[in-house]
Amino acid sequence: MKESFLKKLISILAVLTLVFSTVLSFSGEAVEEYKSETKTVTLHKLLLDNLDEWTTPEEYDASSAIANANEIPGVYFAWQNEDGEWINSQGNTTDDEGNQITKDNAFGGLTTATGKVFDTSKLPIGKYKIVEISEKSTYIGPNGENLTGSKAVPVEIKLSMYNKDGLVTDAHVYPKNTSDKPGIDKEPEFNSDKDIGDSVNYTIKTDIPANAKYKVLKWTDNMSEGLDYNKDLKITIGTLELVKDTDYTITETDRGFTAILTETGLNKVNGKEEASTIILKYSAIINESATEETPGTNDITLTYGNNPDSTEDIKDDDVPGVETYGKKFVKTDDNGTGLKDAEFYVYKDIDGTKEYLYINDEGKYEWLDASENATVFTSGANGEFEIKGLAAGDYFLEEKKAPEGYAKLQGPIKFNVGKGTYAQEAASVINKEVVIPETGGFGTILFTLAGLGLISAAFLIFKKKGNIV
Repeated sequence: MKESFLKKLISILAVLTLVFSTVLSFSGEAVEEYKSETKTVTLHKLLLDNLDEWTTPEEYDASSAIANANEIPGVYFAWQNEDGEWINSQGNTTDDEGNQITKDNAFGGLTTATGKVFDTSKLPIGKYKIVEISEKSTYIGPNGENLTGSKAVPVEIKLSMYNKDGLVTDAHVYPKNTSDKPGIDKEPEFNSDKDIGDSVNYTIKTDIPANAKYKVLKWTDNMSEGLDYNKDLKITIGTLELVKDTDYTITETDRGFTAILTETGLNKVNGKEEASTIILKYSAIINESATEETPGTNDITLTYGNNPDSTEDIKDDDVPGVETYGKKFVKTDDNGTGLKDAEFYVYKDIDGTKEYLYINDEGKYEWLDASENATVFTSGANGEFEIKGLAAGDYFLEEKKAPEGYAKLQGPIKFNVGKGTYAQEAASVINKEVVIPETGGFGTILFTLAGLGLISAAFLIFKKKGNIV
């Protein structure tokens, strides 16, 4: 009996041993199955002369793209998971003691002259980012120069990696550098509701990359004859306003300016861990030369460089010019004959209130609430006159005085200005001739007969009343 029990116990233990070994075996295979089959990823940091021509290599093969590039040693890269969390070589975000992985102890390392080989065999299948950490890099160029302030764009990869031929066991990646060029963007604050004499405000934004090392930052603004620069430039970095003659020098004319950061000003943008934005604000006055045919334009050029003897230019001229509009008129009689010396006011209707145009001695357009001091437009020898320099919109002609011998218009004439209106044929403004009967004419006879009739009737009435003997 005892022997039989022992035999059964041994059989059960044998079965359990077999089951557990099988489970462990499958468990081990499952763990390995979900590890990356791409065993290594080699990252190459390249020094390119022209970043604009660099495109991300396809299928993890950039051999054709690096023919003219030099590989850079001493650049530090570390790994993150898809959510941007730092990881260790097993893909964990915490270490064995439960401490959060940081960029200081994350899975990473320095590149060599042949790249940096990362063992990815222990990483789980998934998406990852390989991020450059500039403060841990040790690269020094042949002439003692550091890398440009811009870091490489993080490499985003998916493990395991495949190309058209199948699994890539040993992959190579080539992170593209972001351009170290500053960005420039001009934002004019205007629209079509501007008359001659109005101001146009400009905002110039210059994006400076992190860890910049510029020796030259210069802005050159050129305005066309349709704009007069107000000489009111302000330069700020965040909430800090730069000081003229301390942080920058400036040369100004009616047509624009040249502003250059001094060494003191450059120190306020260079070597910063975060990117920054320099903002230039200034304005200009629209003058009579800003027409539809010759808009008032404003071009800005940024000159920059790490070496004063070798600079580059970025020009922003993709901004529409400032335009004003107008319309031509001709004063005529019923037969189309031009009439001179007709006088008109121009006004606009603002919510039921008339505002009359007044052009001051400086040529600036103002709008008055009465016609007393408004500008008078007078028709010439052929009846022609015109109004220019207006913002797009609706306006009215109000006749102040009609030509001699003609009746004054009884109401205003509405007109519109905008694209193409000045080039249109002159609009006719027609006056009716005042007809007064001539002496000795048929009209005179009628008035005379009517007068005699009234006198005769009065005589008979008075005679009947006995007032006349």
